[in-house]
Amino acid sequence: MTGATVTDGPMTGAPGEEATDGLNRYVFAFGAHTFTEDPALADLPGVPDDLRRVKALFSSLGYTEILPELAGAPDAQLVRAGLEDWLKADGRGPEDVLVVYYAGHGLRDDRSHRLTCRTSKHNRVSTTLATRELADLLVDTRVGHALLLLDTCYAELGAAEIANVTGQLVDSRPPDADGLWLMASARSREAAYDHAFVTALESAVRAGTAGMRQRYLDIPTVTGQVNGHLREHGPDQCASYHAVSGRAVPPFLPNPKYRPGLPDEAMDVQSQREWTAHFGPRGRGVEYASEPGDWFVGRLQALATLAGWLREPVHDARARVVTGDPGSGKSAVLGRLLALARPDHPEAPAHLLPPPGSVTVSVHAHGTTLESLTARLAAALEVEADGPAQLLAGLAEYTGPLRTVLVDALEEAGTGVGGREPQRIARELLRPMSALHNLRLLIGTRRTMIPELGRAVEIIDLDTDAYTGRDDIEQYARRALTEMPGGPMAEDREAVAVAVARRAGRSFLVARMTVRALLHGDLTPDVSRPGWEEELPSEVGQAFDAYLARYGEDEQRVRRLLRPLAYAEGTGLPWDSLWAPLAAALSGEKCSNDDVDWLLRQAGAYIVEVQAGEGRSVFRLYHEALAEHLRDARRSREDQRRMTAELLSSVPPRTDGDGPDWERAHPYVHAHLAGHAAASDDLERLLQDAWFLVHADPDGLLAAMDGVRDEAARRVRTMYRTSAHLYRDLCAHERAQVLAVDAARYRLEHHRKTLGRRLEWTPRWATGSQTSSLFRGELDSFAGDPLVSAELNGMPVVLSAQLGGPVRIWDPAEQSCVATLDGHTRTVTAMDCVEVDGVTYAVTASKDGTVRVWDLDRTTEARRFVVREEGGTADEVDEWRIEPAVAALSCTRLHGEVLIVGCGPDGSAWTRDFRTGEVRGNFPGTAGGQEDLPLVCLQMEGTTLVFVGSPWGSLRCWDLGTGEGKEIHDSVDCRAVSTLVQDGRPLVSIGYRDGRLQFREPGTDAVVTSVQVGRGWVSAIAFTELDGSPVMVVGYGDGSMELREQPTGRLLARLNGHRDWVHCIAVTKVDGRPVAASSESAGSVRLWSLEERDEQLEPSGHSSRVSAVACAVLEGATVAVSASHDHTGRVWDLTSGRELRRLEGHTHWVARMACTTVAGSPVAVTSGYDDTVRVWDLASGSETGRAEAKHPTFLACGHLGGEPVALFGAPGSGRGPTSVWYLESREISTTPAAVQQLGSLTWALVDGRPLAVSAQNGWPDEEGWSVDVWDLTDHGRVGTLTGLTDQVNALACGTDGQNAVVLAATAHGGVQVWDLRARKQLLRLGNGWVSDVEFGLLDGVPVAVGSCHFALCVWELSRGSLLHEIRMPVDPRAVALAPGGELVVGAGYEVVVLER
Repeated sequence: MTGATVTDGPMTGAPGEEATDGLNRYVFAFGAHTFTEDPALADLPGVPDDLRRVKALFSSLGYTEILPELAGAPDAQLVRAGLEDWLKADGRGPEDVLVVYYAGHGLRDDRSHRLTCRTSKHNRVSTTLATRELADLLVDTRVGHALLLLDTCYAELGAAEIANVTGQLVDSRPPDADGLWLMASARSREAAYDHAFVTALESAVRAGTAGMRQRYLDIPTVTGQVNGHLREHGPDQCASYHAVSGRAVPPFLPNPKYRPGLPDEAMDVQSQREWTAHFGPRGRGVEYASEPGDWFVGRLQALATLAGWLREPVHDARARVVTGDPGSGKSAVLGRLLALARPDHPEAPAHLLPPPGSVTVSVHAHGTTLESLTARLAAALEVEADGPAQLLAGLAEYTGPLRTVLVDALEEAGTGVGGREPQRIARELLRPMSALHNLRLLIGTRRTMIPELGRAVEIIDLDTDAYTGRDDIEQYARRALTEMPGGPMAEDREAVAVAVARRAGRSFLVARMTVRALLHGDLTPDVSRPGWEEELPSEVGQAFDAYLARYGEDEQRVRRLLRPLAYAEGTGLPWDSLWAPLAAALSGEKCSNDDVDWLLRQAGAYIVEVQAGEGRSVFRLYHEALAEHLRDARRSREDQRRMTAELLSSVPPRTDGDGPDWERAHPYVHAHLAGHAAASDDLERLLQDAWFLVHADPDGLLAAMDGVRDEAARRVRTMYRTSAHLYRDLCAHERAQVLAVDAARYRLEHHRKTLGRRLEWTPRWATGSQTSSLFRGELDSFAGDPLVSAELNGMPVVLSAQLGGPVRIWDPAEQSCVATLDGHTRTVTAMDCVEVDGVTYAVTASKDGTVRVWDLDRTTEARRFVVREEGGTADEVDEWRIEPAVAALSCTRLHGEVLIVGCGPDGSAWTRDFRTGEVRGNFPGTAGGQEDLPLVCLQMEGTTLVFVGSPWGSLRCWDLGTGEGKEIHDSVDCRAVSTLVQDGRPLVSIGYRDGRLQFREPGTDAVVTSVQVGRGWVSAIAFTELDGSPVMVVGYGDGSMELREQPTGRLLARLNGHRDWVHCIAVTKVDGRPVAASSESAGSVRLWSLEERDEQLEPSGHSSRVSAVACAVLEGATVAVSASHDHTGRVWDLTSGRELRRLEGHTHWVARMACTTVAGSPVAVTSGYDDTVRVWDLASGSETGRAEAKHPTFLACGHLGGEPVALFGAPGSGRGPTSVWYLESREISTTPAAVQQLGSLTWALVDGRPLAVSAQNGWPDEEGWSVDVWDLTDHGRVGTLTGLTDQVNALACGTDGQNAVVLAATAHGGVQVWDLRARKQLLRLGNGWVSDVEFGLLDGVPVAVGSCHFALCVWELSRGSLLHEIRMPVDPRAVALAPGGELVVGAGYEVVVLER
């Protein structure tokens, strides 16, 4: 600290009343101004005054001074001991709030920052107080909230040091201790000036830039205002803050503008906020909760209709929609209805009263997103749901009392300046919800949104005489002018009331604003002058202009301060450090927080303050029509550009100079910068900032990035969308981990490196095998198997089945749900579309036993046929136990008639008349059952052929003309069947289990062409044209997809991204170009562009699941080795990720793999589902040995008698002996070590004895699960690790530094650590699913690495503590620890290498 002084005088007067929040507040202010032992330390005469002013400031905020005897910092040891004694005293608890302020010299060297006391010497560390010592003191205490203020030279160095230390220790804080914050008055290379920081802090606290509903001041905002004061008053000094832990708005600085006692309701927090800020005032006909009186009049028929609907005991499965022009009183009617449903309801006739509590949840949709609304309703209705589909499925299964959901201001959802969020909410959530029989839905919206809600609605239009009386507005105006003070002369009030009503038309908002202007003298009509009525406002804009005109020369000042609210997104704009700068940016004129304060005091009639969560309040205009009036459509983009630039400039830079510090950006920036940037065409540039992607709110960013056009931005969008379903549940650090891996997968090197600089573990490379640049987006993540494309009024659409019964209709161009077919009570198992008489119909079959025909244009059910009586209601029978009535379905024509053809799980088929449902024919089935079978129809000259599968895999042909059937020869194991026309003749395509695809002549069953397209199940196929040439999209059982030339099968592009069996592929068009939609077993429906991509023909890695990974040393360098279900193993350069060798020879999935050395050369040993174990020379990639094995087999490598051996299951089935394969002599023997076919095995050397440790992987024995230990020398059982209560997925052996241990990765209990000698459990590491476990050394410390659910975990074995947790975008199933400390991971199709 220097001796220079900068001050504008001490603060006088208390900034606010003492807080009454039940917290105990303490302040410890200390510092040294003289130094008795070191003349090199200059005196600081300003310190005593700074200490006095800080104590006075915090005393005015309700703080009590502690340790006054140490205020002069007499000695470092005394200060250290005194503070520790106070922190550790009995009675300290989470309700305590402590502020520690230090003023004095700050000393720094290359390693640390130190605080000086009176007896300190600058060259004696022991005489100073190291700032890092404060970390231990503040962390290890039960004090709930602690704020450290460092007013010293180089204070930022000390604060950063404390933040680093406490950040590592914060998890050890007592669970009831909350926040730890640091504020430094000078950066690490700056000196601090006497009084500068204290004066600035006093000013910031006095200003209190927060509304009356925000209880505390925000530390980042206060820091920003401190810096603003410092810049304005000259010192070359800057304050900064660190939030080590705790809530967003901590309770250190009570807000002087906070007003306790505002209405508090017994409802959930969000509903309470919306009742106070929106529904409650609107229901009384006023703007604010604090405004007295009840001015609601009229609209009685609307209230009576809604109340009667709520009283009905049986719901008609039709939503009620209250609509009207802006200002017609939609929110007022809904607010009044809510008020009448409360126990303390206003007095009203019985026919207007709904049942008490009949509205379960009410939502003001202003600024909300589909995702946030879904989460809100799921929580309120007690349904576990990650998205709309899960919520709808959960609601459909509900069997309790009838519930009601109210959603108001639907058209105001999402961004306030455009966007399609209202349409998304209407189509994907409210439309299907409206048809539920067990849930009433009440919506308030403008008319433009009604078509999006479908046909299951009843409209209550407030602009019609049926629901609003012609004299309702006149009655309101008369009453207000008569009962409120001010306004026209008594004798003129009647005439004025009539004129107000005539001019306002149906708009209560215009009438209310006009009355307000009359009462305040803003309008003074001369009723004696002809035509005076025409001077009264007839539109919202006119009324608002009349209000603003009252401010005379300050009118423009008011307008420029209001304009940021017109562009505010979400629930509103915070005051904090944003409102005034945004107003200045939009207007080009200086605006300050004093201006905002003046606005709220003098011109706040149409500004609403609402709580927005995290202890913050925000501001918005009273009505959206006012915002529309203030926005200038001609300069909207320029205004948004200025908003975007100012929001960007508000983000502080990182202290290390590595770009903006997005972590410390204002929450409004996190949530809404993307929306503003999209509106200003600045988002594409912003997407290149990887840390913006990390910290941006996922819902807002996903909605904003839909419109990007730049190729680089589209690549980033594709990458971000890939794992977007994970982001909402991850903290920023975990998002960064996932994004870094995805950046490596998509070859976005800039993003990978940028993220990697700040992550402890960063991806060195990833193969990118499960990515595709042709991926357009995910339509759904909770879908069933059926998928079909159609045209709806000339628009291409895709239909997907939802779990639980609904069918969604998607616009592939917008990737949005445009409608939902609701009616089935169980999941749809098959569907098709057909055009009849110019109308497109969908035909669906469900587990509820019905086949239904839907008019797609009207989205209504046209007819239904019962094919099986339903055996139980949804709550009586688990749906997955119900066999489908129809396994496949297709529509066709025969002799001019439209027929529906379906088949059951046994392969039996039937035809029904499309119009009547009459059965026209039957075809017998076979033994057994299969839930999904192939079924296609081919119209031939004079007849129609039906090709239908069977449970045993063979295909049969049914001639509908003759009724005869036959079996297709050599068709066993076919799952994908389709039809096409090639060279003018119809053909049938058949996909087989071995990857073959045949084209057959349907009449003769002759094979025309046969091509090998893959190595596993061909599970789905579709045909289309690409630039005039025939192509086919092929899906496989492992989740991979390909675009191939037809009929040659030449590969054109890979479409990788699915994780599981591809069930259906439907081809449609976007902008005239073909695209494919595909469904998988895991519930995802994805959309793909169909283009030839040469760079993707040769896969960058495995084309199926990676089942095992290991490391070896090849020619002096470490390599990674992987095995996969694509029948191959691969050798990778660990440094670059380049593929060195491919191990090809297995004819089925490769299940296990281990590496060892034979005669000095590294080898890999693999076991596969082809009943073989094979040895591969890693140098050449050639197979050097093969043995028969159990199918599929466990595998381990070790040494016996000095020779390398491989242990695997002897040929046979079930639980049996273990084969020992001597890899040098190639001899094979057996040992009694019994392992189940799907078990796990590992090798260990304990006290010179070679041991085999085996575990089963399946159902437990009568005695439960067990791990057995076998001596490979005498083949005897050494013992059993008893007491296991869980399935073992993998085993590994090593030492924890003291004991020989075995690590068991389990299905539910994490990793269990057992002492191999004592055969007792030592530790349990984590919990839940662990698919693989590896032992190794990290920095010389024994560790266990586990591949957990979407994460990798590293534990220190000696203590069992978790060292690292690394989130992954794909579920990791295999892991290996390289000698250099790298992690080699097999996740999905990917091989990923992580390094520190």
